[in-house]
Amino acid sequence: DIAGYTVLLADIDAQGATLAASDIWRGGILDGLGHTVYNFTMTGGFVCAINGGGAIKNLQLVNFTQDCSSASSSNKFGVVCRENNGGTIENVLLKGSLVNVPAGDHYGLISSTAGNNSVMRNVFAELTSDGTGNHYTVRTRLIH
Repeated sequence: DIAGYTVLLADIDAQGATLAASDIWRGGILDGLGHTVYNFTMTGGFVCAINGGGAIKNLQLVNFTQDCSSASSSNKFGVVCRENNGGTIENVLLKGSLVNVPAGDHYGLISSTAGNNSVMRNVFAELTSDGTGNHYTVRTRLIH
């Protein structure tokens, strides 16, 4: 697991890369310092999980495509993370599209699950969907 404090020092153009949610980001803090990660496809969320004391903050994810085709009752995920287990997501901007959105509640717009003491503040999303599923839901509980 990665811990500690990681910052982005500049914008990142991913140039069409496909990112899979990494299982290594759990307890640390990722501070985007207001920078943008853009031009990429995700297949499971930006990171796997954020645990207590961890945070994703001051980050913009722009011009991305989230492929939801692998979402299921046993593989739930959201744009920022699969699980928020008491971590913080704050000052995050999401501008992208969701494709292959499944029917049911296997997908959260920000995070598929939120444990006790999870916090979300100032998270803004402008997302389009191809509408293949019946619906998708925001499953993240807001705690201030």
